[in-house]
Amino acid sequence: MRNQAPGLVFIISAPSGAGKTSLVAAIRERLGDLELSVSHTTRKPREGEVDGEHYHFVSRSEFEAEIEADSMLEHAVVFGNLYGTSAKFVELKPNQLGSQQCAQRCYGAGPMA
Repeated sequence: MRNQAPGLVFIISAPSGAGKTSLVAAIRERLGDLELSVSHTTRKPREGEVDGEHYHFVSRSEFEAEIEADSMLEHAVVFGNLYGTSAKFVELKPNQLGSQQCAQRCYGAGPMA
């Protein structure tokens, strides 16, 4: 088995409407080889949003089960809906991708230890 360097994780966090999506699109266009984690949410999809592309749309009970199982890297309540980032993706991707970079959309994350 080949020993690979861990990937980099970039956290883009800002209030709604601040331009996170535009910033990530510009970074991906310029740097190219990035993976984007897709956040989970309990809110209903908006027109044009695709499950698994814009968000993973899940029920509140599914989300709460993930929290209870300690499967969320971070999570927050925003306007009554839950939003969070799956630890599985962020932990798995850098190891799968070796030295490639891994981008993460993250809402309300604090420092990670």
